[in-house]
Amino acid sequence: MTNEKKYEFCATENEGNMEPISRSNPNMCRRAHIYGLRNIQTGVVCFPSTYSSPFVQTHQVVYDMADVKINEDDCYVGKRFKRTKIRLKSSDNDVNMGLKYIFDSTRTTSEDWEVVRYVGNTQHDDVYDDGRFLVPYLNGYCGSGKYRSYDASLYNATRDFMATLREEKVVVSEELTEVEWETTTDWKIIKEIEVI
Repeated sequence: MTNEKKYEFCATENEGNMEPISRSNPNMCRRAHIYGLRNIQTGVVCFPSTYSSPFVQTHQVVYDMADVKINEDDCYVGKRFKRTKIRLKSSDNDVNMGLKYIFDSTRTTSEDWEVVRYVGNTQHDDVYDDGRFLVPYLNGYCGSGKYRSYDASLYNATRDFMATLREEKVVVSEELTEVEWETTTDWKIIKEIEVI
């Protein structure tokens, strides 16, 4: 991939017209995967930052106590479920304000975007043999005012750049699904309690 093309980045130096910063010789970092935001309606893909992830992932674990048994080691065993919740960051202090810039410049909210994990398209000439690929970004802090961001990457990624990537999965919230009951989380029955 040559650096002579002009790229637009998820930051602005002009809060009046909200034009993205554009550079023809950006820094490049080599990545095995990257998370992008894809607009659900238009298909536009943005990469807010190479420094931090654009989403927060939380997990909730639930045990079905109606189906619990005690095994020979006096440990409770039964059904264990996990729920995963994905939420786009509204911002990440001054590190990932590229998200705020994307939402404000496109007049959208986090509900209009989905998180996609991309890996290298190994069929493409610009992708290395190990599947890694080059990502254009602006090193350090860039932009000004409330949209100043850190290591901002591509705004409205070009078709040429997207050709070097392959969509691995859309990262979504998951409802309760049964998972393996881990022995490290089993509760052991205490048969004798010594009172002091």
